Amino acid sequence: MNILIVDDEVIIRTGLSTVIQWEEMGFRLLPSAESAEEALGRIASEHPHIILTDIRMGGMDGITMAGKVKEVLPETEIIVLTGYDDFAYVQQAIRSGIGDYLLKSSRPDEIIRAVMKAKQRLLSKWETHKADNMQRNAYRGKMLERLVTEGIDDPESLKQVPRLLGRLGLAAPAQAEEYAEQESPDSYKLLAAEGLPGRSTQQGADEPRRADHPHGEYERPPAGTGARAGAGSAPPAGATAQPYAGQNRRLQEPELQVLLLSVQGWGDTRASGGLLRFAVDNMLGELLPCETLQRQGDILAVLRTDDLGTEALRSELARISDKLKCVLFAAAGSPVRGLAQLPHSYREAVYAASFRSIAGSELLLLSETVKGRKGGRTVCSKEEESELAVLLKGGNPIDLRHFVERVMDAALVSPDATPASLQAYSQSVVIAAHRWLERTASALGLTDLPRLLPSLGEQADTGHAGSDALSLAPGTAGDGLGDPGSMKDTLYKRLRVIMETYYQYLSEDGVLYVKRAISYIQDNLDHALTLQQVAGHVHVNPNHFSEVFKRETGVTYIEFVMRERIRRAAEILSETPIKISEVAKKVGYEDIKYFSQLFKKFTGQTPSDFRSNREGK
Repeated sequence: MNILIVDDEVIIRTGLSTVIQWEEMGFRLLPSAESAEEALGRIASEHPHIILTDIRMGGMDGITMAGKVKEVLPETEIIVLTGYDDFAYVQQAIRSGIGDYLLKSSRPDEIIRAVMKAKQRLLSKWETHKADNMQRNAYRGKMLERLVTEGIDDPESLKQVPRLLGRLGLAAPAQAEEYAEQESPDSYKLLAAEGLPGRSTQQGADEPRRADHPHGEYERPPAGTGARAGAGSAPPAGATAQPYAGQNRRLQEPELQVLLLSVQGWGDTRASGGLLRFAVDNMLGELLPCETLQRQGDILAVLRTDDLGTEALRSELARISDKLKCVLFAAAGSPVRGLAQLPHSYREAVYAASFRSIAGSELLLLSETVKGRKGGRTVCSKEEESELAVLLKGGNPIDLRHFVERVMDAALVSPDATPASLQAYSQSVVIAAHRWLERTASALGLTDLPRLLPSLGEQADTGHAGSDALSLAPGTAGDGLGDPGSMKDTLYKRLRVIMETYYQYLSEDGVLYVKRAISYIQDNLDHALTLQQVAGHVHVNPNHFSEVFKRETGVTYIEFVMRERIRRAAEILSETPIKISEVAKKVGYEDIKYFSQLFKKFTGQTPSDFRSNREGK
């Protein structure tokens, strides 16, 4: 917090600067000013928060200076110091907005108390402003989202729109009413019904302003004169009939467009995603005439496009992407005239955003470019189904990956492709694979095949995917983006599960992984051997591994590992003289007491007895 001392007496300036340790109290002491005039010349650049000033100085006095400071920095706290205990001065100081009044004979502790009170008043104001700003921003956000998603038709709310959305340059409702009433009694009713609060002051720059109006409203031309004569005035003789005033007014409404922006590139955490959206939001406000709202997974923007073409918009978006080193995608609704049409532009932007997953590297996707799409193919062909069956039976993941890349690329390049048609096509591929698996199991007489896709049939019929279904929606909870690569990955993972299930349950070599698991266990008896660890080693789901392992070995996984450890321990005890504690460690047990209990449970003898009996033989 900055503090400035103003006094024409050097001894006072020096004393106040040195006697009190300002930095220890959290203040930054600015260079002292010798006069009110010097102080006024510096406050705009140095921004003092608290000013300690003499009242009587050569030139401008302190009270006059205080009034001028308040005009520039109204929240600055001013404390006056004087050698005169004059009540008239006190009254004048209070009227000038001075926070405290001290005699120059005041002790340092009295001055410190006065300054700390001023600091407390400032902090209280700042906290109030902060709370007000938070409430104002929250209200603005709700108003903007409501305006765009639903529309606003009540006059009281519409009056607040130009103030809340100042970057769009909308005219105040009073201004719109003034023009509308002078032109046509019905024109303003039309505007109000459509939610049009007025036109931009930039569009009326050629009209004379009323100099006495604090907000610079435009002066109303005398009735019956000029281009904006009253509605009841007759046109000059020979004049060509003009469109009615309400029509002219509508044509002058600002052109607005809704954008939905998603970004990716600063990491996968929620915090990094939020920080990146904040940075993009900040640059949008600097580069474009728009109002924005950061949402959970995207940024909603309302853009004024009167003088901004599509290529200029694309250029600015590319500039943001390059500057922030991020991947940016913007879906744009159609430009509309006036606030009432914003929900229409928003709905178009939402639809365009659903194409993010198939837009490739497109930076800006206009709704008009996808509006006419009817949807591509939704069912895989018999040839593709037959090829897929061969690949699944072959068990080569690389060949399966190539198949997915090829068929999805073919679906993506279709000029009629939509997210819905791509999702339906992908589901049909998964369904075809699952039906092949079921047919194969039925031919082998297996009826206990696990149901891998519990609601797949329902999803295909209704078009609604469950939490595990293949989703091509434009975005994820983490980053707000979807892309063709993630679509292909999801489909590949689904098919890979079916391939592995066939290998594990139906292939003649399906039990080989159990043998590999047993070999791995026997080679690592001196280490921890969890079910998840061993299942991961043979690339099998732990639950499925546990079931198959018990079926093939006749015992549970845990019991098998214990038996193997005790068997190995018995071999070591029979063949070597090492200590029993060392034997325990070699078969994975740190607790010798626990090891001895297990050993006796499986052999009927303690390790010591077992060794003694072997040595006796």
